[in-house]
Amino acid sequence: FEGSETHYFLGERYRLRIIEKTVVPHTVEVKGGVLFVTETEKQGKWTDYVNLDIGKQPGVTILLPEKEYKALRAESQSGDVHVMNALRFDSASVICQSGDIRFAADVSDTLILKTQSGEIEMDSRSCGEARIESRSGDAEVKNTALSGSLSVTSQSGEIDMENVTSQRSMTLKTQSGEI
Repeated sequence: FEGSETHYFLGERYRLRIIEKTVVPHTVEVKGGVLFVTETEKQGKWTDYVNLDIGKQPGVTILLPEKEYKALRAESQSGDVHVMNALRFDSASVICQSGDIRFAADVSDTLILKTQSGEIEMDSRSCGEARIESRSGDAEVKNTALSGSLSVTSQSGEIDMENVTSQRSMTLKTQSGEI
């Protein structure tokens, strides 16, 4: 199964391209200028939901035009979320129950990255303030200049920092792991 590609037009100026690599039934709709991709109730044979392609993960890739957006809010129950560096947001929030977060976009105000079980990597050039939380997984922040404060917490995981500056404060806490 190679997947399918769907194009959506949001108003006159914005086009959204979604590459689907899964047979899991879902809906894609825009309500009030907000894109919703939602898994629908599972129906059909159990074999419709088994991924036998080694190295290929089922999923949905959303490609947005490179520009500045007011806000990003991404939530995933079980899956990775990657936000590339060509995008810019006033504020952003990425929350995963089980999955890794890779965030490289610039955020002028507040960034929140949270996962229950997964690793978090932040590699933004600039950010206002950031709050990063991982219950079980490592957190890494690199190559980022913050105009506000940075808070990184992990209950069970390492915290790595490289080439990070903050105009205010940095708070790093882990219960079981190295900093």
